[in-house]
Amino acid sequence: MNKDILNGFSLHTLKGIAIGLGAAVIAILVLSFISSIIIYNTSLMDSSLSAFAIVIIAIAAFGGGFLAARLNGSRGLITGLICSLFLFIILLLFRSSNGVSIPIQLLCCCLPGMAGGFLGIK
Repeated sequence: MNKDILNGFSLHTLKGIAIGLGAAVIAILVLSFISSIIIYNTSLMDSSLSAFAIVIIAIAAFGGGFLAARLNGSRGLITGLICSLFLFIILLLFRSSNGVSIPIQLLCCCLPGMAGGFLGIK
C-alpha cells in the first residue's frame, strides 16, 4: 500500500503533510482567538495586529512542519517546506488585509516550516 509516487514521495509522506497542515490551520485558529482576547482586554493598539499575525503564522508553520516531518521520519526540510507552502496557499485564499505583505507572509511560512521539519526528524 506504500506505493511510490513523484520520485519517492509515498502516500505515507502525503498523509504526514496533510496532518501537519491540519495542525497548522488549527494552531492559527486557536492562536488568533487567544490574541484577539489579549488585544481586546488590554491596552494594546490595533497596530500590533500585524506583529501578532506574523508570530502566529511562524508558530503554526513551525508546528506543522515539525509534525509533518515527525510523522514522515525523513526528508525534514522538504516535508516542512511543502507543508508550509500549502499553508501559505490556504492563507492566500482566505486573505484579509491584515497589514502583512505577501513576500513577508511567504517567508514567515517557509522558513519556520523548514526549521520545524529539520527539527522534527527522529
